[in-house]
Amino acid sequence: MTTATTLTDYGRELDFRQAPKSIFGLYRGNLINIIHGGSVDSLGEKVLFIQTGEISEENQQLLSRKLNTRKDDIGFDGELVVTEDTIQLVFESTIRKIKAEKIDRALTIIQEGLDQFGIPARFTEEESRHHGYYVLEGTGVVMDTNEASSLMRELDDHDERRREAENDYTMGAAGAILGGMLGVAAWVAVAYFTGYITTLGAFVIVFLSYLGYGKLNGKLGPLTKPILIVVNLILIVVAQFLTLWAEIRNEGYSIGDTYQILAELPDVRKEFFIGLALPLVFMAVAIFYIVRDVSVEGVKLVKAEKL
Repeated sequence: MTTATTLTDYGRELDFRQAPKSIFGLYRGNLINIIHGGSVDSLGEKVLFIQTGEISEENQQLLSRKLNTRKDDIGFDGELVVTEDTIQLVFESTIRKIKAEKIDRALTIIQEGLDQFGIPARFTEEESRHHGYYVLEGTGVVMDTNEASSLMRELDDHDERRREAENDYTMGAAGAILGGMLGVAAWVAVAYFTGYITTLGAFVIVFLSYLGYGKLNGKLGPLTKPILIVVNLILIVVAQFLTLWAEIRNEGYSIGDTYQILAELPDVRKEFFIGLALPLVFMAVAIFYIVRDVSVEGVKLVKAEKL
């Protein structure tokens, strides 16, 4: 039983390392990542992700059944997924922090199941001594030090080739606009034919603009995220404007007429901006979940620091 009061203290107790999206380390030979949304001690959702040795189909079923029957003991209220070599347990976000003792209890009960069904550890004790702790794409990995050095060189070479092929920010912005306009077209069509706007539509616009940025080899750097944010805010205004035009075009109004109406009639303009509020909220959510995770430095493998 842990005496830690926070997940950070619990990680230190287990001699875990830190990564941007998780704290991680070895526990009884298995790789544990406690994945968080940016702050391990925040109120947000936590995911306990365990990489084990091979788990047969029969043992996957037995382990799932055991953990589900002890759901209340563990205290998890989210999804449980057991695969051929991983266990994923989701602790959904609440108004209270997820306590270290809850994660510790979950690990203890999971380990009981692994021992009961004879599931081997991910790493032997001998392997653990020759492995290092690294961060890859935001979460923790444990690798043989020689393999890690080789992968680092590979990733550095790939990053150098990528930078040589990159265009400037302007081309990236152009690609983001072109890609995002496909999402805008879908947004307008759905809004026109159904009368509804959805968060999904905003996600489509942001995702397609991100793909467009990459398709034209836009430069990855400190301005990448601001450019994507500005482009998408403009795109949502365009989407709302085109939705308005789609609604009145059958009355003989052109796009130019629609713009003139907005410019000259304060009541229509006020209604337009009020109607824009909800799409902007949807867009802000989409930007938060997609743009914040855009890697501007390429894929890197770096040594992990202790908590």
